[in-house]
Amino acid sequence: MGVFFSRPGHDQLPAGSFAAGDVASAKSPSIAPYLGVNTGISYGDIATEDLPPIPLEWIVSPRDVDKSCPDGSRVLAWFAITDAVIVCLAILVAHRSFIYHASRRLLGRRRRSVGLTWTIPFVCQLIANAAIAGLVGNTPGYEHLDKANIFTVYLARPRYYYIPLALLRVLVTIQRSSEWDKTKIIQRSRDKRLEFPYADAWITTAISELLLLIVTAIFTGVTWNRLPGRSEARSFFQDNVSYVSSTPAIMVLCMVVFVPVFIRYGEAFPLQSHYTDGPIRAQGWRNGGGGHWGAKVNKRGQASIGIVNNTDKKAIAIKRAVSSVIGCIFLGFVCLIQWSYWSRFLQLSGVL
Repeated sequence: MGVFFSRPGHDQLPAGSFAAGDVASAKSPSIAPYLGVNTGISYGDIATEDLPPIPLEWIVSPRDVDKSCPDGSRVLAWFAITDAVIVCLAILVAHRSFIYHASRRLLGRRRRSVGLTWTIPFVCQLIANAAIAGLVGNTPGYEHLDKANIFTVYLARPRYYYIPLALLRVLVTIQRSSEWDKTKIIQRSRDKRLEFPYADAWITTAISELLLLIVTAIFTGVTWNRLPGRSEARSFFQDNVSYVSSTPAIMVLCMVVFVPVFIRYGEAFPLQSHYTDGPIRAQGWRNGGGGHWGAKVNKRGQASIGIVNNTDKKAIAIKRAVSSVIGCIFLGFVCLIQWSYWSRFLQLSGVL
């Protein structure tokens, strides 16, 4: 998978590198000196052929390797299984109506603002990674590892749970009656009593994931650039690291243009267009009563500006489909970069 983001001619494994789980690599001069060490060594004192195949800060290995180690496919499989469990839970827990009734109206009441709710998934991610770093760092043989580096390495693990949430935010709706008009669940002027139960979950998840991508990009870029340019691993892995640094920008593009986080009520597409054999309509931002301020131009070239009501269910369905597909393409690209990065990483690390 790592070959997706590397230039032709840069796919030759460098000398001194071994696939993850290769116990024989523990005797290599490019591996053995760094077992159980992920900080405190100066690259300047190391001969080129003895440089580690990955940055020192990325190492998560014990002092002595006397047992079998999981190979790259097993590591990636566990990542995939973990995120699959999160997706299954998110489909239920992130559905506002379900969690509202399941908790007997204690949760899911939709507060006035979601300005701080993004901290919930973000803090959960930090706590989970801190727990992993603590468990690994306190395991016999791993005590000399810097737990902060372990924490950040696992923070960069590939994830894909945000893709189904983006799809659900755009496509899943619940029609509400007039009894809901005085609640925060809907805003009749914007959503015509059509609730999007995954909207708040998508907003909080997207912001949280963006922050995780920023931390990952900074850690990966800084530690990678510390590895001397004379290292043979540089040309093999450089493109993947560069793409990891671009993931926050791609995420922002999706959050602003395709599945916007600033639209809490109503459809997820901020700007709409509608073309028919009759008048040509260019619709802008939403106005009260479910309409849009916009311009109409008929076949005779006559233009008028006013409130445009869009009740074409087919057009709305097409827009939802297009918005969700394009959004998922960009989010899928972010996910593919993460998986490609780890796939490449596990081709180099040996037992490190």
